[in-house]
Amino acid sequence: MQEFTANLYSRAKNFLEAAVYNMKGGYYDISAILFSRAVYLALVAKLLDSGVEIPWYLDFAGLFRLLKKKLKIDVESEFSELLDAIRIHDCYSTPIEINEVEIKLLNEKVKDLFVKLNVT
Repeated sequence: MQEFTANLYSRAKNFLEAAVYNMKGGYYDISAILFSRAVYLALVAKLLDSGVEIPWYLDFAGLFRLLKKKLKIDVESEFSELLDAIRIHDCYSTPIEINEVEIKLLNEKVKDLFVKLNVT
């Protein structure tokens, strides 16, 4: 299991780096999708590392509830709602409307979460 979660963490960090790169290039919609994927993989890896059995169909709100219940890490609900909205837009290939200020705020929230999760 450790090898599996190590791979998830590695992929999460790669998505995070790609998100920042695209954000700096002005591709905010792509960056938002990559940020959401990075968070999803990091959350799943952290919960699995902590011995939490999780179904693979959980949305961000469900993952954050598990994170709060099992690991006592609290995240504001607006953050999970934003990530779920990004994921839904991505799944249905609909445009994601996000501006520079919003993507920079998302970047900060993702980085803060990675610190809370101890993903380095």
